[in-house]
Amino acid sequence: MQNDSWYILIGESHTGPFARTQILKKIHNKEISRETYLWMDGMPEWKLAMDISEWKNEWSGLNLEDEMPPPLPPLPEELEDVWQEAVALGPSERDFFDGPKISAIKDRTTIFEESMNSKVEVHSQHKMPWGLVVAAALFFSLSIYLLYPRYQLQDLDVQGISQTDYSKFLDLSKNASSYQFASHLALSIDGSRLWLGVNKSGPLFLRMRLRALKDQVLPPGDVEVVAEFHTAKFATLLENYKIVKGSDLHPGYYELQIDGQGVGIFSKLMLQLKNIPLISMLPFVQQYQRDFTYTGKFFLGPIAEGAFLQKLSEFKLHQKDLEQKPVVELLEFYRTFETLYGKLETLYLNILGQIQAGTGMHLFEKEYVVGLAPIYQSMMIEINEKKARKVEGQSFDEIQFIAREFGLLVSDMLGETRRLSTISEVNKQSLKAKFTPRVKKFRDLCNEQLKILQNYVQ
Repeated sequence: MQNDSWYILIGESHTGPFARTQILKKIHNKEISRETYLWMDGMPEWKLAMDISEWKNEWSGLNLEDEMPPPLPPLPEELEDVWQEAVALGPSERDFFDGPKISAIKDRTTIFEESMNSKVEVHSQHKMPWGLVVAAALFFSLSIYLLYPRYQLQDLDVQGISQTDYSKFLDLSKNASSYQFASHLALSIDGSRLWLGVNKSGPLFLRMRLRALKDQVLPPGDVEVVAEFHTAKFATLLENYKIVKGSDLHPGYYELQIDGQGVGIFSKLMLQLKNIPLISMLPFVQQYQRDFTYTGKFFLGPIAEGAFLQKLSEFKLHQKDLEQKPVVELLEFYRTFETLYGKLETLYLNILGQIQAGTGMHLFEKEYVVGLAPIYQSMMIEINEKKARKVEGQSFDEIQFIAREFGLLVSDMLGETRRLSTISEVNKQSLKAKFTPRVKKFRDLCNEQLKILQNYVQ
């Protein structure tokens, strides 16, 4: 496994990326030990260097004498001399074993043992007071249990979300002592920002995957979002998420999956407490999990959930109406676009009468995304699909042209109105004179085709 993007965990933060040669240099300079945590892209979690196959053998050739215990002390001189004398005694001197030399050896050995025993007694007086250490650890653990998990964030720094979403975020912060991970997603009212709320305030590393549920978003289609980030807050603005399927986050229902890991001092402390016999039996220590996985279903959208469900129901009924014979399908397409052009004109003129600057066009966008875009997108999908199949007796060139011009008209309305820093009455009249004729042209074209097809059906 060769990789030039290694990260090193130091305290509560990480540094990197480092190339392989830099990591080797740090190992040889003893800046990285076997118990240093390392991570690279593709690894599920931080691991000790000695547990990573690529690095575990890098210490084998190093001079680790400073890590070895000191050599045993030499024997006292007088005892060494006694033992040398005993070794020198041969078999012929066996009878001499009960003589004065052996007595001398025994006497000197006794002196040495008494000396060593006195040293052991002195050493025992300096033993670690383990009872006191355990009591202090218990007190510290209890303090963490009573104070840290019950910390509540009373003022969430979250902007632009609905009151309902804000209340859910606040509930998560108040339940920070819960060991069961919980989360909530919220899309800002203008649809431009995505917020993630959790019930853990400690430093976390999270991997998030968000998938649109089939037939539960408008406009319909596959949407998938991924993100990786560190956070130490109850609510986080996801600024660097990546859309891997689809073009944007559409209103609707999504499935959320989060794989997380605690990476702060609190997490490390809790893991250490799990290794202390008595403390590890405490319920809050037993229940603590550094790694966790969460899945949930959420509604995301700039409108209320009830309003979205009504729109979704209307959209599905509209789709059902499209399941008709060839000529009836074309009739429905022309009717739909004649209506869409009319609603687009009404919406644009209504918003234009309210705003005083081009920035106010976000109101137009909001209404368009909720009311007109889902129907327009579904029409485009149907038309392109039927044109690709080349259904005999049907010509979709005209309706496809009308549909494309609708999209261009929306884009022009947004672009030309947004450019104006201020919008005077003169500007409004000019914009109205520019776009109203275009709307009328295509509404008339739809009505002409409707007359032809209705005559054919009759």
